[in-house]
Amino acid sequence: MAKLGIDYGTTNTVVVCSDRGRYPVVPHLSDSSVGVIARDVFPSIAVRDRNDGTLVFGADAERCLFRPGAEEKFDVIQSPKRWLRDFYDGGVVGTESVAGGFDPLILLKYFAESLRKSVLRSGLISADDQMDAVITCPANANGAQRYLTRRCFREAGINVVGAMNEPSAAAIEFADRLTHGNRIAARSLDTSIGVFDLGGGTFDVSIVRIQGDNFSVVDSAGIERLGGDDFDEVLARMFADRFKIGYDTLRPFQKTLLLARARQQKESISSGHVRTMSLSSQDIGIEGHVGTVSVSDYCDEIRRMMKPAMKLLVSLIEGKAAKAAGIGRNGLSAVYMVGGSSKLPVVSELVADALPDAKIVMTDKPFTATATGAAINSSEGVRLHEILSR
Repeated sequence: MAKLGIDYGTTNTVVVCSDRGRYPVVPHLSDSSVGVIARDVFPSIAVRDRNDGTLVFGADAERCLFRPGAEEKFDVIQSPKRWLRDFYDGGVVGTESVAGGFDPLILLKYFAESLRKSVLRSGLISADDQMDAVITCPANANGAQRYLTRRCFREAGINVVGAMNEPSAAAIEFADRLTHGNRIAARSLDTSIGVFDLGGGTFDVSIVRIQGDNFSVVDSAGIERLGGDDFDEVLARMFADRFKIGYDTLRPFQKTLLLARARQQKESISSGHVRTMSLSSQDIGIEGHVGTVSVSDYCDEIRRMMKPAMKLLVSLIEGKAAKAAGIGRNGLSAVYMVGGSSKLPVVSELVADALPDAKIVMTDKPFTATATGAAINSSEGVRLHEILSR
């Protein structure tokens, strides 16, 4: 029996397994022109072949974007998780990139099946092992999202033994990190932390009280559509402006390519050393333009977008629930930053400015911390009191 934690993300999905007290990230293997490539993430993207309806997921789907004739051959469904909130049985989601739309239920089921096959291909888990998994959801996810996610993963052959909010899973991973995996030491923990989770599609913030194996969410809030996808679109629009092209006039596939290139440029600035980002319009099939965007200008846009999140962060920490629990701004031992978008230096700067007296802790594993916490819960079990969205 394999114990797993699965963080089904907007942009990427991560699987972590339990192995005798250790929690390795499951590598996802894919073939390329230079050999087999292993990645810690399974991209949450789908490509549908227009000729035969075949669905391809993950890194294989990403590579389809850059094949000759891809625009005529493939429909691309990026970040399908964002379409789950308004799901109902039999409903079809319409997007400009997929003629006729798609059924989220069918898409997610096939995605989960593809993910399961990728986990088996890693070699960490035997095909004979039952996969028992705790799956994470955004803290502000509604009942439809939670139901659909659990249902599809179960139908794909994964035994979903539980579901938990993403910030709560990150808090469990943080507690494990504090005690270096020492379960005896973990039982004596008594602390409160804030979890700042900025991923590909959503922003969540939670205050979590940790008392040994008891994890209680004191308060939680979030913004449904704020994350890396939105930062990508802003940068893509800035490049389109530099190309002297209207972003909204681009064909759907051109937008997809521009977003993919913008994401690559965005990820390059995480080191803090890059000052400018450049793209050629030829990358999206348009001749004649090279666009340059300064990191400073881009960060100004992110600051503007993050203002509601910063207000939410401060109001939660200074809110009635935190005060009633005796925590408040000065009662947090740390603010733990997770999620791939938290890697952007401007984001940590914003949090530090909003909470000047707080200890800001940046995880060195922003993409995998949440799945690790879920895996710990799947394997060892914790007592968790959540706050669920209606």
